[in-house]
Amino acid sequence: MEPTQDQPALHPAPTASRPAALLSVGAYLALLALLVWGMVYGLRIRCEGFGCMGVGLYWFVWAGLCAVTGLLGLWARSRSLRAGVAVGLVRAAVWGQLLMALGLLAWWWLG
Repeated sequence: MEPTQDQPALHPAPTASRPAALLSVGAYLALLALLVWGMVYGLRIRCEGFGCMGVGLYWFVWAGLCAVTGLLGLWARSRSLRAGVAVGLVRAAVWGQLLMALGLLAWWWLG
């Protein structure tokens, strides 16, 4: 049974171009890898003497980049859903980033 004008399709046809969706997914995954590397690096930084100001500044910048990467991840997820490419991978990566950020927030809050 074909959907009519009054009855929308359950799964609309893909509208986004596949290469553009793959490019946005690749950019998001690359930034996410850099974010994870930055988290590991940040956890290894020790105070340098001036009230740990450098460490605080590092984590402030990291949190800003985490927010920007999260927005890019949501955009890449939207593009991948419309194009039908790497949907599960992007979904897992977005959830992983959210859990990483919440875990670091809880660690900071409780530590």
